[in-house]
Amino acid sequence: MKTISLKAEKRDTKTKGDLKQLRKSGFVPGNMYDENTHLAIKFDERDLKKILYTPDTYVINIEVDGQTYPTILKEAQFHKVTDRPIHVDFQIVKENKPVTVTLPVITKGQAEGVKVGGKLQLSMRRVKVKGLIKDIPDALEIDITKLGVGKTITCGDIKINGVTLLHPENLAIVGVKNTRNVVETPDSAAAGQQQSAAKASAKK
Repeated sequence: MKTISLKAEKRDTKTKGDLKQLRKSGFVPGNMYDENTHLAIKFDERDLKKILYTPDTYVINIEVDGQTYPTILKEAQFHKVTDRPIHVDFQIVKENKPVTVTLPVITKGQAEGVKVGGKLQLSMRRVKVKGLIKDIPDALEIDITKLGVGKTITCGDIKINGVTLLHPENLAIVGVKNTRNVVETPDSAAAGQQQSAAKASAKK
């Protein structure tokens, strides 16, 4: 996974008034934790933009009092009106313990079904996965070159060594929808016949 570095400071804010004043000063309160550690920290709001307003998922190395902790972002809360961050939580990661993160989905190539007039439909722009940090890729890259009209790539079709997709296997990630513009090929004709037969069978 991609890495990025942030600096944080320990905070001693116990009341709503303390937190309100902290935010007025341009800081965002947060927590950093694992099973043995819990640190109340604060960040310069400007520094958080590079991890909050991006589709990328990072291992975030947070430096506090000269010590660096590898973490992943677990939760970010935003103001309902201004959409500014008001709280962030980070989980400290260990090399030998699996973590759960969401990855952006990136398609590679041009689908065969699109070439003949079909419409590409990306049903999932992010997927949730679980694995060791060393095994988790920067993104879920899917080669769609051979994807024909009426065909889909599901979560069950994706295999990443050491990484598990936390979605039902039959859940579609990307597919090519049939349209009026499709130039019929032997494959697309067969797909259409199969769909018609399935509909007819369902009506009986």
